[in-house]
Amino acid sequence: MPTIPIKWNDLAEDIRTQKCVLILGEGAYLDASGQPLRTALDAEIKRENDGDILRHYANDLFLFDTDGNKRSVVKTMRRFYAAQEPPAVLARLAQIPFHVVLTVTPDLLLAKSFENQGFTFQSDFFQRVQKPSGIADISPDNPLLYNVLGCVDDHESLVLTHGDLFTYFESVFAQNGLPQALRAALLNAENLLFLGVPFDRWYLQVLLRVLNIRRDFTRIQSFAAQQQMNSDAMTLCEKEFRINFVEHDIPGFVKKLTETWETQRFPFRQRATNLTTGQLEKASLWLTEGQLEASAKLLVDFLKDVHPEHYKQAVLLSSRCNRLKMKVDAGIIDNRDEKLEFNQITHAMIDLVEDAKLALA
Repeated sequence: MPTIPIKWNDLAEDIRTQKCVLILGEGAYLDASGQPLRTALDAEIKRENDGDILRHYANDLFLFDTDGNKRSVVKTMRRFYAAQEPPAVLARLAQIPFHVVLTVTPDLLLAKSFENQGFTFQSDFFQRVQKPSGIADISPDNPLLYNVLGCVDDHESLVLTHGDLFTYFESVFAQNGLPQALRAALLNAENLLFLGVPFDRWYLQVLLRVLNIRRDFTRIQSFAAQQQMNSDAMTLCEKEFRINFVEHDIPGFVKKLTETWETQRFPFRQRATNLTTGQLEKASLWLTEGQLEASAKLLVDFLKDVHPEHYKQAVLLSSRCNRLKMKVDAGIIDNRDEKLEFNQITHAMIDLVEDAKLALA
């Protein structure tokens, strides 16, 4: 398949009109020397957990003899990513108002970049053993950052072993495996931009089908920038998934995109004028719309670092939300009791939001 040259102005227009979804892989997470952070992470895992791992496969899956050893590796990963500052590429990408960004890495460095720059966002991740959580309306002002292969903060969501992988596909292939708002955004996309995604891993090629990426080729374009990739995998992606590989220098690609955005005089993502008030007001709005789970998650994430006491209350209310959802899903609560408990949690969360506003004023 001949490579389609990228039309930078068209790409910028698709981003502006919410027709482009950005998909990030480990190749976009580069340290100051230009090396992927994954290389340093693998060295750290080997240093701290070498005796706990029976085998580390080339496709980044592991073989453990106990769940405790698996948890030890997760803790190493969590400490490693917590110590990292977001790479410059992520900081630049955060400034361009994509409405949806998917990551196939388990870290929260992109969210950290948004936080560092004072940008509003919502984040979520795929959970293999739970139904998708509620997501608020997605827009450039309230973008979704979504970890497709789980999050390092929830070890049950991570895909680290072949067993995890099989469970993952059982779950993600199921009806409504992904949040409905995300599915809608993917189906509405006319341009898919892959940066540093490791297509040479077979399970990611299957994941492309899961995300409905292979569909009507007459109305969708896919471009990818890779640091490096073997020729066989590139040919497969070009022929099978109609992905056009346009650049090997990811920082250079992002620089060109930023320059195009400036030339078009499109506005960059705006810093929240009052981040504290904005997040709490957003939680209030979601409560009025009945989006209890999304509001609870936002409050837990926001209050964690700004007010420990209110954070504890948010965690308790979030747990009540989860328990209610489990009862509803299991069919062990009648409609009247469900509505009563829903209203009680809602009122408790409204009180928490108002108390937080006063405490943080």
